[in-house]
Amino acid sequence: MKVLLSVKNINVSYGKIPVLRDVSLQVGEKEVVTVVGPNGAGKTTLLKAISGLVPASSGSIVFRGHDITKLRPYEISRLGISHVLEGKRIFPNLTVKENLLLGAFKARERTEEGLKLVYDLFPRLKERENQRAGTLSGGERQMLVVGQGLMSNPSLLMLDEPSLGIAPKLIEEIFEVLKMLKKQGVTILLVEQFVAQALKLADRGYVLENGVICLSGSGKGLCKNKHVKTVYLGGK
Repeated sequence: MKVLLSVKNINVSYGKIPVLRDVSLQVGEKEVVTVVGPNGAGKTTLLKAISGLVPASSGSIVFRGHDITKLRPYEISRLGISHVLEGKRIFPNLTVKENLLLGAFKARERTEEGLKLVYDLFPRLKERENQRAGTLSGGERQMLVVGQGLMSNPSLLMLDEPSLGIAPKLIEEIFEVLKMLKKQGVTILLVEQFVAQALKLADRGYVLENGVICLSGSGKGLCKNKHVKTVYLGGK
């Protein structure tokens, strides 16, 4: 496995409150890696540290051989990391297509290719490309923010809770899209509350609890782990 992203022993605090403690993980090229854990475990903070939105007080983050630990978010983005934040952040007064084009600001030479990819994955967005984004349903907005993340042709797509606030039927659609992206060789680092679906999709996974990685392994292996089954999958 060729390592694309390597996080080594990073520590992150909000003021004097530690959130991540000596967290390490790796993402290989064309892998889907999932991070699961309870609310407040530090999963979102981990993604924000990788994309430069919050600083790591110690440790290192290396992407494609470059130490990005101290880089600014726009510098990290230019290197090929696309971070789709939690919460369906869109420009409601712009059309669907205009929102997507904003996502291609780092790859304007492949705008048409990017639009074709997004519309193939999300035909509903094609149907609504001239509609104001603020009028979309919750599921459609989530499709739009994922589409924005894909428009820049990222080397690494980081997704924070893509199923949050979406109807069950649309959650299935989101995971079907993630499966398609995996088949196409898109490298994904996924934080997700639906643990069973996320681990089944993942090549490898990490369990983050109280700011510490307590378990790691293959997605299938973690699904069979006693602690994961008891705490996250409702099993025994």
